[in-house]
Amino acid sequence: MEAMIANHIHDAFCGSYCLLSPCTSFVNPWPMGLVFGFGEMAGGFILCHNRLEDKHEQA
Repeated sequence: MEAMIANHIHDAFCGSYCLLSPCTSFVNPWPMGLVFGFGEMAGGFILCHNRLEDKHEQA
């Protein structure tokens, strides 16, 4: 659960940086798309990892 919270905090900070950074354009979709994609991949990995741990604990 802590990993999911850390992932959401990381996404919020990275997304805020991409929106507020003077070196990126607001209309450029790539920075936010990369942050979103990385966050979704990390979240999916964490969920799969937690399910595998739960299966091993139940057995």
